[in-house]
Amino acid sequence: MKKKLSITINLLLISIFSLVAIFAIILTTKFIKPPVFEDEKEISEESTEKIEKDKEESQVGNDSGNLIQHYNNQNMYGLVESDNKYIYKYQIINKNKCLTKTDIETNKTDIILTGYEIKGLNLIKDNLYMIVEQYVDDKVCQMIGYINTNNLAITTLKTTQSEEIISFSSDGENIYYTVKNDFYIYKVDTDNAIEKLFLSNKKGETPFILGINNGKIYYVNGIEMCTLGIHSHKNDIISTQYCSVEQYPILTKDKIICFQNLAHSRLDILNLDGTFKQTVLDETKINSLSSRIESINYSCGYIFLLTNNNIYYLDKKDFKINQLKEAIPKTNQMYLTDEYIILEKSEYGDPEYKKIVWLLAS
Repeated sequence: MKKKLSITINLLLISIFSLVAIFAIILTTKFIKPPVFEDEKEISEESTEKIEKDKEESQVGNDSGNLIQHYNNQNMYGLVESDNKYIYKYQIINKNKCLTKTDIETNKTDIILTGYEIKGLNLIKDNLYMIVEQYVDDKVCQMIGYINTNNLAITTLKTTQSEEIISFSSDGENIYYTVKNDFYIYKVDTDNAIEKLFLSNKKGETPFILGINNGKIYYVNGIEMCTLGIHSHKNDIISTQYCSVEQYPILTKDKIICFQNLAHSRLDILNLDGTFKQTVLDETKINSLSSRIESINYSCGYIFLLTNNNIYYLDKKDFKINQLKEAIPKTNQMYLTDEYIILEKSEYGDPEYKKIVWLLAS
């Protein structure tokens, strides 16, 4: 009898201990998280970051079509900016490097800055941003700077100092830029702090930022056209054909205008996701022009073409080619606002400008 009671007690104790062990395991599994290894941590953080949606930020300042205007075989682009009251232009006057300000109403030009090579002019609120070249410790370097249009005092963002800045754009709050022989896209916040935002494809060229639309940075790197979410950091390859600055890709609010090839023998319109929409100029139409198209630009819903000796615009509906007879180019740069077409009297020379509506009506 005693033996049976002992066995029963032992079985009961074993059952109790088993239940306690099972309960402990359940509590541990439910309330104690397993350690996150480094690789898992990175994936987890990346996934959390990508949950944040890209907002509706779009490019402010100079238009995409103006920022890609450049001289042949020279990395000098975006030399003109205008608010329809003044024209700001990089010029060389008596062999001196100058930034000028021309009053459109009076045609009076003043030199507001000298001694710096300047490109990428971008008017954001009351500040005229630019890429400035200067000597630091006897070495030539470039950095982003700006002039307040009210007091004309120049400020340089020392944190952006680089051998050569290839491109930059802004959403009105932060600045995004790229550097020669570097595949990162950098972000400068309102405190001038630098963040490496994204590493582009190292097999390509230095990324060239086309602009910002709907919270995405559009850029090309010679082998791809891509978008990068400002907040999500999500990178998408949207084209492997329209991928060179020499194809003059222009980002607008609802489309991308771009040459199909480096020979400039076909002009296409893409959707913002990079898919083909339509051809606006085929090889036959382009060959009917007086000479090769050197550059294109866009304003007021019109596509403008510049050849060696003429400027043309395309009808909005059927893309018929029309010549602007009163606008004669003297260089291969053509800048546009919603009111004016701005040309150069010579390379790095004085600006000459005409009302677009008058030209279209003539």
